[in-house]
Amino acid sequence: MEMYTIIEAQQESVPHPDRGEVGDNYILVKFTCYKYIGGRPSPDCPIRWDSQIIEGEKQYWVDLPGIKNVTSPYRSICTRLIADYLSTTNVPEEEHPCIIDKLFEVLDVAVSPDLPIHVELFDVALHPSYLVPATRESIEGLERVRLDRLGVLEVGATCSICWLGYDDGQEQLVTRLPCSHYYHEDCIVQWLHINHFCPMCRFAMPTQPST
Repeated sequence: MEMYTIIEAQQESVPHPDRGEVGDNYILVKFTCYKYIGGRPSPDCPIRWDSQIIEGEKQYWVDLPGIKNVTSPYRSICTRLIADYLSTTNVPEEEHPCIIDKLFEVLDVAVSPDLPIHVELFDVALHPSYLVPATRESIEGLERVRLDRLGVLEVGATCSICWLGYDDGQEQLVTRLPCSHYYHEDCIVQWLHINHFCPMCRFAMPTQPST
């Protein structure tokens, strides 16, 4: 398994639509963590992505003049706050200093507090591209449950395969894997006919023994 992290940080070109009661000197810092799972037979070959999902998002309003002052206690406080957040993500700890450095590279040259700064973290896992489908019996035996009985559905939740929402209300049936991740039935059935791993956590469904 090949694993690495991609870090991107930049100031956006469009102002945030609603500052609310936040002071004019405050700038919005946004974090988005992605999980990409794919495969390729060798480093020279293109990647075939199996799953691309958003694992988490976080936003902070920070005082721009205060955080740009490299000797201020405020900058140190913000650094610790960001480090605490990163510790809750799946991004490897050794990458945290680099992420914070890239954020401050953008913050230190920012002029307008109206334009948010967006930090995107891509946690990438690549496996050999030889895919093995799940068994027909294991696919047919998957549990179908109503959304309102899951007790974990978030507002605006989407299927991690097609990225479309669950639009038919709380009574809609979804298909749940043994690992407890759930998807549109058509999406996960098609997926498992190609790849026996859960798109989100790589839980392994049963496969036919090799002959």
